[in-house]
Amino acid sequence: MAETLETGRTRDRIQTEGDRALDLARRAHRDQLDRFGRDFIEHPVAVAELALPFTGERGTVLAYLHDTVEKGGVEPEEIERLFGPETRRMVEVLGQDPSIEDGTARREDHRRRIAAAGSLEQTIYVNDRRESILALTTLLESGRDPEEFDAARRVSLWQGDLEAVDPEKVDPALLSTIREELQRLASRLD
Repeated sequence: MAETLETGRTRDRIQTEGDRALDLARRAHRDQLDRFGRDFIEHPVAVAELALPFTGERGTVLAYLHDTVEKGGVEPEEIERLFGPETRRMVEVLGQDPSIEDGTARREDHRRRIAAAGSLEQTIYVNDRRESILALTTLLESGRDPEEFDAARRVSLWQGDLEAVDPEKVDPALLSTIREELQRLASRLD
């Protein structure tokens, strides 16, 4: 039986912060496909699963929300209203700045912000890259054409992205695993 709280609500009816973040991500990414043709929501859910052992529930919230502003049309003010100013700041760090039109400049700005970020943001960032590496690897193993996904360019970008990460802020075993997975992917393209 559900525990009754002083307000009369039951504990099982109260959403956790993670539940609320997932709900917002589902709304933000409804009817979107990711770069690999999957329902977009699969990406943040997979990032959350990969990050959980390193970040706990706080990381799960950020993983769910990490693309909501950049790619889902959610306003940063809504993130702040629902999750607080610190979560807004972290979500903004995790996303590229859509106001920067040049793609190279936008990615470099993002890498600079990640390099200055804390351990939690950097851990979500590398797991974001890891999820994409694993997704692309799976597609190529199934026989899909690497050129269909511009795989060589993506691998190069992800290698540069990992250089932005401070190895003192991210679990060394995680970084080693990601670098190995990226190297295996790169070797499939040779």
